[in-house]
Amino acid sequence: MAKNRKSKSIKNPAHNPLGNATSISGVASFKKNRFGDLCLIALDTGRFDASGSEAFYHNAYGTELFQPETLYLFVGSDSGLLPKFIKQQGVPEQSKYLFFEPPEIYEQVIDLFSSENSGSTIQIKSSAELIETLAEPDLSPYIHADKNLFFDSVSATEAKYLPYKELSSVVQKEWIDRIWRTKVAANQKDFIEKQLENLGENQISSLCLKGAFKGLTAVILAGGPSLDEALPWVKQNRDKLVVLAISRVCRRLREVGLVPDIVFSVDPRPINYENSVDLFLFRKTTLFVHAHHVSPQLLGQWRGRSVYSGPRFPWPTPLNEETLSLANPTVTNTALVSAVGMGFERVILAGVDLCFSDEGYTHAQGSSEYNRGPRLSGDLLRVEVNGGWQADTTPDYA
Repeated sequence: MAKNRKSKSIKNPAHNPLGNATSISGVASFKKNRFGDLCLIALDTGRFDASGSEAFYHNAYGTELFQPETLYLFVGSDSGLLPKFIKQQGVPEQSKYLFFEPPEIYEQVIDLFSSENSGSTIQIKSSAELIETLAEPDLSPYIHADKNLFFDSVSATEAKYLPYKELSSVVQKEWIDRIWRTKVAANQKDFIEKQLENLGENQISSLCLKGAFKGLTAVILAGGPSLDEALPWVKQNRDKLVVLAISRVCRRLREVGLVPDIVFSVDPRPINYENSVDLFLFRKTTLFVHAHHVSPQLLGQWRGRSVYSGPRFPWPTPLNEETLSLANPTVTNTALVSAVGMGFERVILAGVDLCFSDEGYTHAQGSSEYNRGPRLSGDLLRVEVNGGWQADTTPDYA
């Protein structure tokens, strides 16, 4: 996986994340040290003056940069010195090296690098090519095998050229997102299996709810840590609200004595049953709206009213009735899209944090995630929340 390193949230990252970067004088000027290393003056920090770049890289990286069947992503190329060093040492079998540079640096380095004729295993790319490069299909095997590493070059680490700070954050964020999306796509087999297991239970289409709540106000109760702050207000205004909840918060709702009108669930995994078992306590009063591939353990034991969303069969057939929409990647997305389809005039979100609390908690009280304590490590991203402060989050929430 990409090396764990927090990155700043970038507002509105465009196709070229550094399109507004300011120029630094001297970006087109090179200097040569006594070891023959050519370095852009704008990037030079004197790191290679004492021993030369080759000796420096040997000491700094050792064999870490030369693992077989591994994808290496770098922010910065040290004026082309780092890819040149890798080529001289020899590219390991089936390994690949991608270097991303800000546009102004890329324009100066690419001609020197092209003269080395390194082929497709070592490539320098402009940040303008970041999105399309990370989307290339030949990167997927490195993700499935968990054989990919992320590095900042010396130039990016010391960041004399300021755009490197922003570029490093953007590259890591986009790469973590690509990893997450690739692994989600690989899990489609589980969804299809559960879809088939639920054929006998998926009886009534959720389309019957379309427009049924016109003029009313809904509150969606999700599992984020701020849910606890919202629950007293929801209870106080219960008679004015239609309460929509995701299934995992049913335990917390039981604890505070709040009965939901509609509960949503989409997760096909067995853990969904364990997280949502308190749903069964509301079977006499609550409508269960679930995805066609929801956990069969949960759906099979439900004895109340239910409707499903999504196609009954994983292939085209007239038996696939129209339903309300499903919206990936979380159950909260589906609840929100369903609320719109149901015709609510106003939808209030409670516990839809999509990020961690200040203490590092990922979910509200009463959840197994809360009981495990704060999450302080992993492939986390740092984002700016609506309140204006920074918070950690995961790729799916981001």
